Amino acid sequence: MAEHELLHGIPSEAYHADPAVSKSRLDLVAQSPAMLAWDAAAPEDEDASSQVNIGSAFEALLLEPGRFNQSYIQDTDKPKNTKEGKSEAQEIRDRADREGLEILSPADWRKIRLMMESAMAHPVVRQIMDAGPIPQPSIWWTDAETGLRCKARPDLMMPERPLVADIKITGQIERFANSVHDYRYHVQDAWAVDAFTPVYGREPASVFIVVSSTLSARKYPVHVYELTREDRDQGRRLYRRDLETYAHREELGDWTHIEPLTRPGWAWRQDEQE
Repeated sequence: MAEHELLHGIPSEAYHADPAVSKSRLDLVAQSPAMLAWDAAAPEDEDASSQVNIGSAFEALLLEPGRFNQSYIQDTDKPKNTKEGKSEAQEIRDRADREGLEILSPADWRKIRLMMESAMAHPVVRQIMDAGPIPQPSIWWTDAETGLRCKARPDLMMPERPLVADIKITGQIERFANSVHDYRYHVQDAWAVDAFTPVYGREPASVFIVVSSTLSARKYPVHVYELTREDRDQGRRLYRRDLETYAHREELGDWTHIEPLTRPGWAWRQDEQE
């Protein structure tokens, strides 16, 4: 890898607008090269995108409390069928429109703060946050094998340790190992490690800070995980495969692809039994 460029304070919108290859783009290529072209052209549901993302609000509160305060506002807890409640709700909406704020319900506001306090109660999370990590660093580089311009953006980095970390919010924390497979977090892990190794001069540690969004024994559980070397190596093999596919399709200028479909194994077994 070469031409690494590490920048801090890049707005999320600017990072995502950059056309460099990201792990999320490789996820689409892994499904089918045609999915990358589809993603660029398909319309978005504006109603769905306007809904408040609890995970994004939580990350802002944990990583950058100042940005959280500049981005979110709590809705009134007064009944909105009363004169006072209607008036206060309208004032909040007017301020949100004027300042570009997202409105959180009182319940979500309280939940996010409890989740943050729960995360900080974990000794590893507390140690990381007390060290003053750099939130959401952005890095660009040119892949030496394919010549593709690539990018990565972990949730935080610790230059001294060195370490990169990502925050994951889940409703089923006990199934997080399944989520690693389902969402290719092992690919994300290898992608981030390989992106930041030249920056640090050695391979950084990489962890997932996993916070539950559902209660267990009246608390929001928190775990800090580090993938095994075997899982990271497999993630690396997968992203190399997808990068090669990306480079090949880009060279051809052809992203069309019809996906093969096979019925599940249980259906074949049922046929044989019948």
